Amino acid sequence: MLHHYDERLAGHSDRSDRNDRMTRVAAHLAMPIATLTGLVAMALLARDTFDPLARERAALELARQQQINVQLASYDVFLAAAWRTLPLALAAGAGLVALILIYRRWADVAAVQAHYTVQALAARYQVPVPHTFTYSPHTSQAASRAADMAHEAQASALAALGAPVVAEPVSAPSFAELLTAGQVGKGNPLLLGVDLTSGEPVHGSWLDLYSTAVAGLPGQGKTTSQRFLAAQSALHGARFVVCDPHAGAADDSLGATLDPLRSTYLCDVADTDAAILDAVRYVADIGEKRIHGQDESRTPVILWLDEATRLLAHSKIGPELGELLERIAQQYRKRFVYASISGQIWTADRSGGSALRDSLASVLAHRMKRNQARLILPTAEAQQVERLEPGRALLWSASGTSRVLQIPNTTSDDIRRVAGLLTADAPAMPRLHHVAPTATPTATPTPTPIAIGMPAVSQPVAVADTATIPLGSPTIASPEATRAAALFLGGMTRPADLVRELRGVSSNQGAKYQQALMEVMELVRIGVATGTARESITN
Repeated sequence: MLHHYDERLAGHSDRSDRNDRMTRVAAHLAMPIATLTGLVAMALLARDTFDPLARERAALELARQQQINVQLASYDVFLAAAWRTLPLALAAGAGLVALILIYRRWADVAAVQAHYTVQALAARYQVPVPHTFTYSPHTSQAASRAADMAHEAQASALAALGAPVVAEPVSAPSFAELLTAGQVGKGNPLLLGVDLTSGEPVHGSWLDLYSTAVAGLPGQGKTTSQRFLAAQSALHGARFVVCDPHAGAADDSLGATLDPLRSTYLCDVADTDAAILDAVRYVADIGEKRIHGQDESRTPVILWLDEATRLLAHSKIGPELGELLERIAQQYRKRFVYASISGQIWTADRSGGSALRDSLASVLAHRMKRNQARLILPTAEAQQVERLEPGRALLWSASGTSRVLQIPNTTSDDIRRVAGLLTADAPAMPRLHHVAPTATPTATPTPTPIAIGMPAVSQPVAVADTATIPLGSPTIASPEATRAAALFLGGMTRPADLVRELRGVSSNQGAKYQQALMEVMELVRIGVATGTARESITN
């Protein structure tokens, strides 16, 4: 054991000696290393102090730091101000949130009240499903007593809750009811509709309409409105010229629905582009004769033109048709020549230009888009039109006043009933089987006139008068008149063909054509009245 202890002691002594030697070496090296480090630091400091490039770099760094400090100074001011105003902003936000919560609580209550008010009205005024999509006056459904009692109970409950009271909508009697009660027809003024605000009937005459635009989306009641006015006008003794491109396409078209009144027609229904143009020329010719004193009749003549905007925009007859309609609207309305022009899109390029729109003295507008309504109505009225229900229309009259009307339901059965009340079996003004722009005489030289005067209350300036276009009966016809009548009786019934054959003037030559037209039609009248043309054809 002593031997091992001595070995361990000897090893420890060796390690101690070695550590002492290393400590003495490190002590000797520390001083030179420290001295060398100091010298290097002094050299670097001397270089930074005396080196021009180093001094320049230091100056640039100092300038950059100063510039950064200047730029950050404005941000520091803004951040300091924001920090000071933060409590105020938080207080304002809390107040706004409180107001929103209060409003939502109040609005929810009002919305619930409005919902149940609408439901109560819907429970009382239930209608067949088709009535929610289109204005169909052929059927109706009255509310039952149980529905009335339920409505009254709901209304009472809503009133107890403080819900707003909603006025019952204005309803208008049907045309059949009005006719049975003697409130329309002879001896009565023209009924334009029932005022939606007051519930009172609105009476007037064609002097309140002159030439009118009947506008609206499909299924909103345009044709029914025209039926309503046409039925009354027929009872007042007016004469019709009907133009409808869809006359034979559907039973509810304007031409089909007015067909029972054909005894009032001055010509057959025009359903093609050429026939429509000739029919409108015919009406313009009547107005022209009345202006120049060649026709002293005061019998109202009404042009019913359906799908007018489509005809004006997409057919070859558009430009001339627009010009003729503009003349009728501007020049002939004081000679008892009127027009009811129906259409859907009334932009300038689809309605014959803005001049034609401006020439129409009145508008009967059913529901339509606001941007379309603005083309024919002032802005405030256009906004009303956008929300109209089927069967209602805004009337912008010739006097510049407007009101929303409920149009009485007028069915095809009503038109047939009116036809049975007409005393004359045929119109006293000559009826044309081929549309022509002037009156074509019958075979008899002197037709018997039938008095169909408009009642004074409906047409203030009208008097008892015959509707016969004066037809003279000369005893001798000139060769030109004989030739004109022979051409007509031989089958050349289109006025444009006769004028081109006899005068060499085409129908697109405006006033020159109109003058030649009157001359040629007068020649035809004289030739037919004297009978010389028929004799020459027979021979």
